[in-house]
Amino acid sequence: MKKSTTLTANDIANVKSDEIESMRAQSISTSEKLAEITSKSGIKTSVENAVVKLEFAHGKKVEANFDELTPELQRMCGIHGLKQKLVDSAAIAKNRDTGASATVEDKYIAVYETFVRLFQDKQWNKARESMGTSNLLFLALSELYGKVKSDEEIQAFYDSLKPSQRAAMMIDKAIEPKIKEIQERRAAVLKDVDTDSLLSGFLASSQGSEESGEKTE
Repeated sequence: MKKSTTLTANDIANVKSDEIESMRAQSISTSEKLAEITSKSGIKTSVENAVVKLEFAHGKKVEANFDELTPELQRMCGIHGLKQKLVDSAAIAKNRDTGASATVEDKYIAVYETFVRLFQDKQWNKARESMGTSNLLFLALSELYGKVKSDEEIQAFYDSLKPSQRAAMMIDKAIEPKIKEIQERRAAVLKDVDTDSLLSGFLASSQGSEESGEKTE
C-alpha cells in the first residue's frame, strides 16, 4: 500500500532533526521547490470547514487545520488575512470607468469598498458581484436613477458604454456632483485616520534604510 504523502501539523511536530537533514540532503531546498511549483501554477488549494488543503503538482499535500492553532496564532492569521484581503483589493490594472491605467485613487477606492463591506456590511464577498458596486459611475447612476430604473437596467446601460463615454459621463453636469458627494461620504468615514503620522513614519523608515545602505557601502 502506498504511504500517504499528506502532511499534518502533528506529523511536522514529530519529525526529528536528523530526519529533516536526511530529507534536505536528498532534494533541493523547500523554498526552491515551492518557487518552481508556484511559477508553473502547480498548487491546487481548497478549504473544507477550517482545514486549508494544498495539493502540489508532484503529488504531495499539506493540510492545515485552523482550529488546531493556538488562540494567539489564530489571531495573527486573522490579522494577516485582513491585511491581505485589503491589499488584494488594490490589485487592479485599469479604471473601469475610463479604461485608463489604475491610479492610486482608483486603488484606494477599491480598498475602501472592501473596508466598508467588511466593517459596515459585515460581508466577506460582494453581495452582487455583477452589479459593479465598486465603481463611482455605477454608484452615481444608481443613486440618481434607482427609483425609475432597476439595477439590471442601470447595469446594462453601464456595460453598453465605451471607456470614452464613461469618462465623459463622469464629468456630466448631472452626474459629477453626485460622484463628488459619494467621494465626500467615503472621506468622512476615514476622517479620523491620521494620515500625516502614517506618511511621517513611512518617510522616516525610508530615510533609515538609505542611511543604513550608505553605511554598508
